[in-house]
Amino acid sequence: MLHAALTRSPHAHAAILGVDTATALASPGVVDVLTAADLPGQLCHGPIRADRPVLAAGVVRHVGEPVAAVLATDPLSSTRAAAAVGARYRTLPEVHWFRGAQADPLHPDGNLVREVRVRRGQWPADPGLVVEGAYNTHGWVPRQEPFGTDGAPAVPALIEAQPTDDGVQISAPRRWHPTDRDQLAQCLGLTPRQIELTSTGGTDHSTDLGGAVVAATFARRNHRPVCLMVGPPMFGQGGGPVIALRYRHHARPDGTLVAVHAEIDLESGPYAGLAEALVAEFCAVGTGPYRVPAVDLRVRALRSTTPPPMLEPGLAAAAVAFAVEAQLDRLADLISFEQGREAARFPAARRAVRQRNLLGLDDPLPTGQILLEDSPVAALLTALDATALPERPDLGDDHAWGVGIGAGILPFGLGEAVQVSVRAEIRVGDGKPVVACPAAEGDEHLEAAAVGVVEQALGAATAFAATGAPAGGGSAASIGPSVQAALDALTRPARERIGTRAGMSAELLRVVDGRVRSFDAVVDVPLAEESAGDPDRATGEYATPATEMLDEDGQGDAFSGFGHAAARATVLMSAGGDVEIVQVVVAADCGRVLDPE
Repeated sequence: MLHAALTRSPHAHAAILGVDTATALASPGVVDVLTAADLPGQLCHGPIRADRPVLAAGVVRHVGEPVAAVLATDPLSSTRAAAAVGARYRTLPEVHWFRGAQADPLHPDGNLVREVRVRRGQWPADPGLVVEGAYNTHGWVPRQEPFGTDGAPAVPALIEAQPTDDGVQISAPRRWHPTDRDQLAQCLGLTPRQIELTSTGGTDHSTDLGGAVVAATFARRNHRPVCLMVGPPMFGQGGGPVIALRYRHHARPDGTLVAVHAEIDLESGPYAGLAEALVAEFCAVGTGPYRVPAVDLRVRALRSTTPPPMLEPGLAAAAVAFAVEAQLDRLADLISFEQGREAARFPAARRAVRQRNLLGLDDPLPTGQILLEDSPVAALLTALDATALPERPDLGDDHAWGVGIGAGILPFGLGEAVQVSVRAEIRVGDGKPVVACPAAEGDEHLEAAAVGVVEQALGAATAFAATGAPAGGGSAASIGPSVQAALDALTRPARERIGTRAGMSAELLRVVDGRVRSFDAVVDVPLAEESAGDPDRATGEYATPATEMLDEDGQGDAFSGFGHAAARATVLMSAGGDVEIVQVVVAADCGRVLDPE
């Protein structure tokens, strides 16, 4: 096993005047050195727009950007040799996202990654009650597990590459994206079929494939297995991106929303990553799970010389909830003051504003998309009441006690015409059932979801079989239906025979706990007795529903589905500013529950 290390830029923005690798090549134990000129295929990659270089060429755009890679016989030698690479720079002005498109160009494509203006509905002549607010998620992390910047996780991540007869096998502790294999093939000068991807665990959503390309290039050039350790980050910030949100809500005196104007700016770092997809998310859920007749919403993603932040699907929904829920609280307080009552400091009045404005069956999102189902948020808010509020301690006037509620809506998948197909196979033999689903491999939660679907149906302990060739794009929302499709194919012969005898369609029969049952319980027979002699394996496939790009007015059915959640938090704060989270209660629209525990 050979060991690789990266030489990183100490500058946020600089022209590369030259990279001298002679000293590094002469260092003890060094086997090979790579610069951008040595890469075998396309220099840049990206999940939507290929704008991020594997190794910087001509210019560096953030602190810590790799400019060279060194391969040696041991980790210490590779690290020392990477430090010996002589890179000369001419510093350039840093680019700050808040200057927008007017800042000095950071990239040939310009500083504006994407801008969408959503316009829908008739703006009211009477502004009514007006609530304005500005919100910022700087340094805010959208999930509890620690991580660093995109490409520099908070804990060390080991990337391994093994040369094969005609390609390469790459292992990494990450969740592969649907387009990762195609991107790697372009950067390595191979076909996608020549690349085998394996996940060694973890749920990293990073879009940075540079480390994988470097390790694979070294492995193929030197015909030896290679490992590359990435992180913890030596440079730059960690956590999520900067998101600036400015909202103005217009409402009637009773709190009914009539219009929302909003401006949302997302800092994408120097490269696009998933920023374009997040812009579409912001457009779809920019007003939260609430009915708004008129919307004027502008969403932008802007480049900067900040190290690439971790942009994840679902990030927009969390940021919108942060801002919109604060706006509704302020609206509830304003109504209370207008009516001469005490400010709404507890859930009742603030909840009433939310209940009044929840999306109905025919109410469109800002993008004009209809949910085609009743919003479950009302039921979720009611579910929060099942947990009693904690008792308020008697700590005197130097402590403040607060209770807040909020609701959110989350789009599924990348959307905007990005379609993912997931395949699954189920085998039943003499032993316990086995399910294989490449899209779930390497993620224990997704593997458990695949197993849970089979166990609920067959009523028997089920094993998950790794294929060794995981596919990208898996999520519980796509893996579950693909496994269910395989189950339907496996049990169809038995269901058709039972349906013929009972005079009903096989589609009206379902398999639960190893039995075939009708919806009215008239049919209830053991599956094992009816399926004797049937094929012992079947495959199923699920493709996400077709979606469309947003048009020039930000209108279109951009996402295949939406999830909902509501939360209640109880917080205690001292006069000195110390905050104690006393209780958090969450209710979510989970879809099919596989494990109630």
